[in-house]
Amino acid sequence: MPYRPPGDIPAPFPLVRYYTAASVGVIIIALVVVNLLSARVERATVIERLRQEAIETTLPLVFSVSEQVSLRASATGQSETMAISDSYWMERTLFNAFRNQAVVRMDIHLADGAVVYSTDPKVTTAGRSPDHDVHITRAASTGPKTVYHKSKPVTLISGETIAIDIVEAFVPVYSEGASPGSDTAPSFIYMVGRDVTESVGAATSSAAKFRLLTFGLTMGAMFLALLAIVARGQRFTDSVRERLAGQLEREKELSEELDAQNAALVRANEAKSRFLSTVSHELKTPLTAILAFTDILKRDRDNNLSSRQVNQLETMRRNGDQLKMLIDDLLDVSRVDSGAIKIERERFDIQPLLQETAEGLAPIFAEKKQPFELDLGPGAIFVHADRGRIRQVVTNLLSNASKYSPDGSPVSLGAQYSEGGVQVSVRDAGIGISPEDQKCLFTVFFRANNAATRKVSGTGLELVMVKSMVEMHGGHVTVQSELGKGSTFAFWLPLAPADEAGPSVTVADNKAA
Repeated sequence: MPYRPPGDIPAPFPLVRYYTAASVGVIIIALVVVNLLSARVERATVIERLRQEAIETTLPLVFSVSEQVSLRASATGQSETMAISDSYWMERTLFNAFRNQAVVRMDIHLADGAVVYSTDPKVTTAGRSPDHDVHITRAASTGPKTVYHKSKPVTLISGETIAIDIVEAFVPVYSEGASPGSDTAPSFIYMVGRDVTESVGAATSSAAKFRLLTFGLTMGAMFLALLAIVARGQRFTDSVRERLAGQLEREKELSEELDAQNAALVRANEAKSRFLSTVSHELKTPLTAILAFTDILKRDRDNNLSSRQVNQLETMRRNGDQLKMLIDDLLDVSRVDSGAIKIERERFDIQPLLQETAEGLAPIFAEKKQPFELDLGPGAIFVHADRGRIRQVVTNLLSNASKYSPDGSPVSLGAQYSEGGVQVSVRDAGIGISPEDQKCLFTVFFRANNAATRKVSGTGLELVMVKSMVEMHGGHVTVQSELGKGSTFAFWLPLAPADEAGPSVTVADNKAA
């Protein structure tokens, strides 16, 4: 059966499909409209009730604070305005008056709108609260007023700013003996803001329940309508299955092609490894002769060489040594890729090995006047590993730490017992490594692309070998670095099993651990 889109499938009862879709659409539209209207009506009713409650609960609180202000002014011989300006006394007074209340802000204004006191330090500093001017004028002329704000930013006494639903009540307070009227101005106008977020949410939850109920009913109606459509979709499903069967057959063919390509890539990788190994071996033979004859010439037994020629021979020797290191690294990388590298394990104390390696690299640190610190524990830590390979790992890390650190910057090497193994770390105060470059550190021939690293010679193979050697011993490598603040490279190796020669860690180290 040829594949046809759903719209082209003939239908014995086309009117059923169209009327069902239309009915579902009408139900959904009606649901949305009813929910919106009910939610708006419910919310408006709740907000109006909260505004009335704000007046009823705020009046006694305001009169209580006003009375405290009057008593304070009489006791100190000050005006009420001066008493209010005592922020420390006002904070205690408000704390006692508004305890267990949902009050989040209070302002005290004069009749002209000037701020006498506010729990918001920004308003006190400004001297006015422009968003309150209209409401203050209305409250001064007609009596207490309330205003509702949705998600208004409010600065608390603690200094924290939050966005909440708030009802602000503006209550005029007249001096003793004065009566409200058109010709009498209030002494102060108190603005008390209450947090009504939870109240609005709780009161409108009934609308949410209604929406949930109507949604359930609508889904039930839609389910019944869809049942009538399912039967018609069966034929379409059968055609899709046939099409999918053809696609699966094609995917199987593609999978076989990919397997063949992967096999070709494996063979190419093996050929590359063999090529690297062969070329490296072929390069080492003439290089060995070059280095040997360079050493013979440098001896100058007949004193026939000038100082310039001796310097040139030393340059040849250094470059030859760098080439030999590159060839050795290439050989090791090819051996790791091919799985032909040999690990000759033995049980030994790693701390003397670290000390010997550090002493062998002392001339490198001395040449750049870099202080070197060796931090080893008092006891022995035994590992079961290839002594030469571990020495190679430590040498590479120390050499990199020196190369990529400026003259005079410190380098340290340390070892300590860590979670059933030994943690060896090399720390420097060099140029550091960016987070982006850290992701590619252990990639063959990778070097960070910046001016500082371009000044230092390197192959990009040292860290690859470090990671490979450590992981072949069952360990892992970590790096912590920040640009301009140095790097810390560390590797962890498991301890050697205890045997008749003694424990893996001495008693002193166990206590330290």
